[in-house]
Amino acid sequence: MSGLLAENRRAVQPSGFARIDWGNPITSGLRSVVNANDPSWNPATDVRNTVNGVVPAFSHRGFAVASAGTTPPITTPEVISGDSTVLLLVVPRTAGGTNVYFTASAASAVRWIGQSSTAWSISGSVNAPGNSVALDKQQCVVVTHAGATHAIYIDGVLAASGTPSLTDGSDGASWLGFGTTGGFDVGAADGGMLLGLLWNRALSDSEIVEISENPWQIFRETGEDYLVPAGAAGTTIDGTLGTATASGFQASVSATTAINAALGTATASGFQATVSVGTSSAAVTDTTLYFSPYNWYSDGAGSLQSNNVKGSSTYAQSNNPGAYFKFKVTTTTTGDVVANFDNAHLSTVTGADYPQLAIFRDGGAPTLTQLSGTTTQAVTLASGLAAGTYEFVVLFKACNVTGADRWNTPRLSVKCTGLTVPAGSSFSAPTKRSRNIIIYGDSITEGVANKGTTTAVADQDAGYTWGQFLAAALDAEVGIVGFGQSGWQTAGAGNVAQFQAGWDLYSAGRSRLVSGSLTPAPDSVVICHGVNDSATGLTAVIDSVLTAIRAACSCRIYVLIPFDGSNRSAINAATLPANTYRFDVNSADLDGSHLRYYPGFNGPLHPSIEGSAFLAPRLAKLIDRGQVKTSRTATITLVDTGGSPRASLTGLSWAWWDGKTPDLQTAPTDQGTGETTDGSGVLSISVRTALAASGVGWLVVTNSDGTTTQSPAHRAFSGPVAVT
Repeated sequence: MSGLLAENRRAVQPSGFARIDWGNPITSGLRSVVNANDPSWNPATDVRNTVNGVVPAFSHRGFAVASAGTTPPITTPEVISGDSTVLLLVVPRTAGGTNVYFTASAASAVRWIGQSSTAWSISGSVNAPGNSVALDKQQCVVVTHAGATHAIYIDGVLAASGTPSLTDGSDGASWLGFGTTGGFDVGAADGGMLLGLLWNRALSDSEIVEISENPWQIFRETGEDYLVPAGAAGTTIDGTLGTATASGFQASVSATTAINAALGTATASGFQATVSVGTSSAAVTDTTLYFSPYNWYSDGAGSLQSNNVKGSSTYAQSNNPGAYFKFKVTTTTTGDVVANFDNAHLSTVTGADYPQLAIFRDGGAPTLTQLSGTTTQAVTLASGLAAGTYEFVVLFKACNVTGADRWNTPRLSVKCTGLTVPAGSSFSAPTKRSRNIIIYGDSITEGVANKGTTTAVADQDAGYTWGQFLAAALDAEVGIVGFGQSGWQTAGAGNVAQFQAGWDLYSAGRSRLVSGSLTPAPDSVVICHGVNDSATGLTAVIDSVLTAIRAACSCRIYVLIPFDGSNRSAINAATLPANTYRFDVNSADLDGSHLRYYPGFNGPLHPSIEGSAFLAPRLAKLIDRGQVKTSRTATITLVDTGGSPRASLTGLSWAWWDGKTPDLQTAPTDQGTGETTDGSGVLSISVRTALAASGVGWLVVTNSDGTTTQSPAHRAFSGPVAVT
């Protein structure tokens, strides 16, 4: 967490000359301060070297700051001999908004940021793509110079960065000119500056967020540090400011006084300040911000944390629809809850193909929002929330999985940089399920066309796939890793690698493994590939992949025959490593979980949401809860009505239920036909059962037509049998 204000930090603009709070670590390296409420500052002409108590220990030459339409004397700008940070708190004074200029030389002041028909820019050759943004309200602009890199932040959020060449012909050094008017050779609307700050170091990202939320914290809070103008009672200090009195300064404000709307409103009794509630933020490394396992890449160099993000990361990125993050927040004031995203990688993606998010609050119905733009984006998860505790889940619901690169960049992905919440809020761990599973697959697994027939965003909902339903049934956090058109030995759409080459990667060059292992250690690995594969050489590829995955985890691995039966023979021929199981949920011999009798699977290749909902609970019965079927033997002796054994009976049918007293109206656990008794009337059947050796189930045996008549006749069997 960052952005929570200490109780002894100033949070409002000083009314006059105030001392710097040098006890605040953020003032380290502070070199110049311009406070517009300092009565000794003339905004029409003044360019400050050192003001408001900043000790002039540095031989700098000021930083060019102008206001109210004047041209600053930029012949002696601030020389950048090392890292620097400039902060400007600006407010517009005309309807057209305010521009802030960032210039490279006195003679050619054409580098700028602000309102334009193009974009936020650092220089003529370094542009951040996206729409222009006018400073149409009070905003905090921060520019950092770190080495060769310059970055521009608006209200604590990165707007642009680059490495422009800043050469001043007069002294050969790079410098910054900063202003809020057209005084730097570029026409602009008029604007005002409330505060200007200069550091001789580049502030960190967290410091930029903190100072942007409350730039007034650099001044001391305690009353004895404020200085009032000298003068006898009745002395006019400034007609717009007020009058000196014997006890201090009396502001001149009446009910009709025109006051900047960004600052407050005049009332009959004085000045009513406009106060906005600040914000706090959480980085992706905050462990109470939980990301789904196995399908979020993070850029940090630290260890993988309990929230599935590496320490020191600045973002978490997923190219898998079905990925999600969740958190619980307690707010103490009314405000908005916002998730922040970096969309720069979407610059070549068609807008209609952009990722779509589903936002769930407290388990309610989702609201949908599609990412937009190619810079940073603040997505409001909830607005105007009253004080209280709320739990959010944000799901990567859909994208057009064939619309752009998904592997090398990857472009079709979601890149989260953190959260913003009302000031004073706190985070706590969200509700988490009891286990972790990873599910590999193709477009069926990521929900393509489960709401329609195309790859369009509107036809996909990755929150309602067979894998999501299965995870819910197993009480598991799930990492859905599905890539359309991919297979065991087939590359997917958007440059995605074959499963045999990419199972251990988030995307190109980004390993999913930690020290050679899937992390956190999964409770299950489920694989459903084969629809997009050729049978040639497939079995050998499956053998190789399963061996590699077995080395990366110790849990059970489940290999599913594709739901339409594709490549059943090749997959059945694969050699399964230890603790690995194969399921065929649509096989010819019924096992109670076959799909052809259930809605959603009769026609299209891709299951509908309804079809997935029927499939998942049947798989859940077989997976992870002691329901793995193994072959065991059930043995009985068939006799006639007199109790004599009946030898050489043929064509017998049977059905098996796990459990001593099953409901025989339900589907059997296993069944078969074509069985024969031996010469002593003994019938031995291999049954697939979840029972351990010596476990007792229920067996029914009849003729294939359900009768008992054949030569010799026998008495049907129905009763408990122990398996071996």
